[in-house]
Amino acid sequence: MSIGWQLTHSSVIGNEFIDGSTEIFKSGKWAFLTREVIQNSLDALREDETKLIVKMELNDIRTDRIPDRENIIKHLSGTLSISSLPERCKGFTENAKKMLENDVIRVLKISDYNTKGITGSEKKNGDPDSAWNALVYDEGNSQKNSENATGSFGTGKNAPFALSGLNTVFYATKDQYGINAFQGVAKLFTSYIDNKKLDRKIYYAKKTEDGSLRPLNKDESNELLDPFFNRNEIGSDVIIVGVDFDKHKLKKKLYNRL
Repeated sequence: MSIGWQLTHSSVIGNEFIDGSTEIFKSGKWAFLTREVIQNSLDALREDETKLIVKMELNDIRTDRIPDRENIIKHLSGTLSISSLPERCKGFTENAKKMLENDVIRVLKISDYNTKGITGSEKKNGDPDSAWNALVYDEGNSQKNSENATGSFGTGKNAPFALSGLNTVFYATKDQYGINAFQGVAKLFTSYIDNKKLDRKIYYAKKTEDGSLRPLNKDESNELLDPFFNRNEIGSDVIIVGVDFDKHKLKKKLYNRL
């Protein structure tokens, strides 16, 4: 069993140098973020609560606090080893690598309260009734009508990635049943390491003996993660890594959406 960013071999024919799932959110990324994140939290409001609380916290943290950042850098370096990269992909990847090699990085942490959290993290990969799996693994799967739902995890879940200069987001939850889970998703590009092609989408997760991926539980999170990434109250955190923003423009855009 191993815990960290899982760099897995790819069987996809051809190389992928753009992430289409986040591109649609780039033009109005702050507006999309506000709408999608708050809507998901509203959908998860507990039945005995009438008030949703959403906290947005922007921090400059040391890059050595990012879980297993060395393996993200390794994956990015594998992309940069490809000759004749498209300019857009090369620019993004060089900038992302530079962010992780700097001393500090800007992180946006969005936390909700009075919600059910994200349920289903204990279920197996691919379980269609798990809101956690719909959020972390699936594309275009909305669990909105499920009793386990935490909002719509169709295309809207990609909005946070549009704000990340690394296309990287961590999720943490303590759900209404007291189950804790933590996992990361990075939507990068084709990478080659030791002449072997890697999947562009990688996960910070626990890899079990049968090769499946699982989120970190409470004990694993407390032991391995910086306290900044741990969730202790019922609800969920969306943690966006490598955020670039203009303070005054951001306030104007957010207030215009509320």
